[in-house]
Amino acid sequence: MMISPESHYEEYLKGKTKEEIMTAIRGLKQEIGRLKNSMESLGYGDNPITIPYESTCIYWIHEYFEKINKFTIRYERGI
Repeated sequence: MMISPESHYEEYLKGKTKEEIMTAIRGLKQEIGRLKNSMESLGYGDNPITIPYESTCIYWIHEYFEKINKFTIRYERGI
């Protein structure tokens, strides 16, 4: 189950140090890579359907990156 970008921020990023946020970003990148590899593998689609779909997960991870980007821009500007 995917969570909203706001919930992801609250749960995984709020109050974290820069290093902890970078670790979270690396984890999201690894997850995108894993999902991409799964979708590109031979026989993709032959297995039972997983919910949420890999493409849905990738979409929401991109939304998480958008939230992270907005947060870091505001942080850097001191807003």
